[in-house]
Amino acid sequence: MTTCKHFVTTAILLSFQPSHAFDGARSGFMIGIGADYQTIDTDYTYYGSELASDSYTGPATSLKIDWGVTEQLLLYYVRNASWYSAPYSDGGQTKDITVLLGIRGFGGTYHFPRRRRLLTS
Repeated sequence: MTTCKHFVTTAILLSFQPSHAFDGARSGFMIGIGADYQTIDTDYTYYGSELASDSYTGPATSLKIDWGVTEQLLLYYVRNASWYSAPYSDGGQTKDITVLLGIRGFGGTYHFPRRRRLLTS
């Protein structure tokens, strides 16, 4: 079942056409978004002995905002998140809560200048 979900998601993403607005230049403002379905497997161990194991599924999202300062330097903000429901026990009552795991940060990418080819005849 999980393989089928990944296959369908991949097929949908590969069917999108590239944007015609992109002119090949790395300078300027760019944004990228993504979504998928993910599984989180957790194993609980204590001094090598396995105590329990859990598996949760849910959506995953990604956002990346780039600003091309020059053709070589890009600065960006990235945020990736995984969402799932898990049981939570508060005393004697157990209920499902929504859990969000993610990472975010700022970064930069430097592209080395393109080498020009010399044409010889």
